[in-house]
Amino acid sequence: MSVLKTPTPELRQGRRFVESLPGVKLLEDLTWFDDARVWGILCRLTINAVDPDVISAETDWWVTVEESFPFGKITFRPAAERGLSQTFAHQRYNGRVIPGAPWRSGDICVQSPSFVFGQHALDPDPIGQPCRLAWYFHRAIDWLGTAAAGNLLADGDPFELPDFPGVTSPRYTVVHGETPETFQAWTSGRDWYGTAEIVAVDPPRDKTVVLRRFLNRQGEEVLAYSWGRDVARSKRLVIPAAWVRCESLPVSFPYQAIDSWGDLLAHLLGEGRERHFRSVTELIRDGESHFLLLGFPIPSHVGQAATQLHWQPIMLPKLSHGTSFRNGFRPNAQGYWMQDRYEHFSQGKKPDWHKAANWSKESTAGKGRIDSLSDIRTLVIGAGAIGSVVSELLVRAGCGPMVVCDGDEIEHGNLCRHTLQVKDIGRNKAEALADRLLGVHAHAKVQHVPDAFPPVEEEDLALIAHCELILDCTGDDATLHELARCVWESEKTFCSISLSYKASRVYVYTARGRSFPVDDFRTRFTNWAERDARDFTGEELVQGAAGCWHPSFPARVDEVWMLSAAAVRRLEEAVLGAETEPQLAVFEQVSETCFQGIRRV
Repeated sequence: MSVLKTPTPELRQGRRFVESLPGVKLLEDLTWFDDARVWGILCRLTINAVDPDVISAETDWWVTVEESFPFGKITFRPAAERGLSQTFAHQRYNGRVIPGAPWRSGDICVQSPSFVFGQHALDPDPIGQPCRLAWYFHRAIDWLGTAAAGNLLADGDPFELPDFPGVTSPRYTVVHGETPETFQAWTSGRDWYGTAEIVAVDPPRDKTVVLRRFLNRQGEEVLAYSWGRDVARSKRLVIPAAWVRCESLPVSFPYQAIDSWGDLLAHLLGEGRERHFRSVTELIRDGESHFLLLGFPIPSHVGQAATQLHWQPIMLPKLSHGTSFRNGFRPNAQGYWMQDRYEHFSQGKKPDWHKAANWSKESTAGKGRIDSLSDIRTLVIGAGAIGSVVSELLVRAGCGPMVVCDGDEIEHGNLCRHTLQVKDIGRNKAEALADRLLGVHAHAKVQHVPDAFPPVEEEDLALIAHCELILDCTGDDATLHELARCVWESEKTFCSISLSYKASRVYVYTARGRSFPVDDFRTRFTNWAERDARDFTGEELVQGAAGCWHPSFPARVDEVWMLSAAAVRRLEEAVLGAETEPQLAVFEQVSETCFQGIRRV
């Protein structure tokens, strides 16, 4: 609904920039849409169409602009009349008109790829400038010309899935863990359909479920993903899904996700998979709604060979069963299928596509994974402040299996610098920290030893024996001597991380061998220890809670976490460089008249 509202001077100026653009004709001036809380401009864009059967030379568009212009979103949507009706690549599903609005659903992607970072310095979009609206018009005309030429999906571009439209809201997200390795397993296998085991993840109200494993029609396991403990051991099973593996993307020309059951069945029939779909429905005729997972191969880049499988979920309606079968047929597979074809899968019925997500380790590689540590089994000795921060940084960065070793309990005073919470007070530090780490990454594999190092139980000794990276975060000299007394069966990478008094410095000692070289550590560390002692002299100790007098270690949480991050960078450097000689790296805070950062000294 339109209401009387006055455009801002910036928006009026932006509109004037557009008036003189070639190929642009303004049909309707700025109109306020109260329901959408946007300004709209109806315009006609003209291009030299290569094929008028694909895109007309003239198409009408509604350009919507948020009130905060020249900031905020600018969107190009095909007009309900004389606008594009097809869906192209780099466009939202365009198969419906938005209720109560004069435009269709398929807004086109005209932002630069770097807009997702939300930083003006990285984005050519002239955010904050009145000419910004004209910049978007130029981008829209370029998009139209590229679409008309059939070049929106150019060879070498990153591959992009089409927008799969849903019928119900909110939609579920079904998570898979496909990789190039699992793709090889699928392509070498002979199973094309079956059922899948799905589990819910916390919190229960979340609309996210995770695929755990695939079974064939005989109930035998075909493939299982290697998830972390929270997913692998979850008892919150969701109703089983059906799956059918296809050979190509379920799209219609030019790049629209198939949006009718009739067309989808025709697509499956063309690949010889319609019979598989019919067969898999017999496995889930129980009066409940189930997901159907359509799997199809996708490349990493346009024009290249497929590298992995993608699973796109559809929420199936409740299939025919019991006495619900087609007139003229018996209550058997044929009768049920004919009823479903008539009631659910006819041409006018729309598949209820839901969302898919890939949570494989490989999918996070571009988001900050530390590849050099991704397969290394790590023992973290000490689950105090340093140990909690360092271990969480490692787990979030996709590092390999981890064992946390500590015999102490978490106390309230620990929480000012720790990653644990009030609810963990009184628990063993190693156990509580392991539980937290298992919840911060879908592939986290963390075990704990609720004892000081070295543990005494045989099973605990066996657990740590296979660790390749031994990480001491205790800041305790006695622990280093215990480490030196241990002779491991194979060479290990050792790393000891400790803070100076008041956390002005962090010491990161690295070495390689079958035992920790405590004498070399002491030699390298002596001068720094003496410097710490001089800094400490005359300092008044910080008193903790009333009772037995035990001073508190004076360091702020931001200092501990900042220096811990520097230690992780140094650890990565040592592992990546395959260093064989012991080294002591020291990082210190730089604060003269003000805080300036940290430096390596």
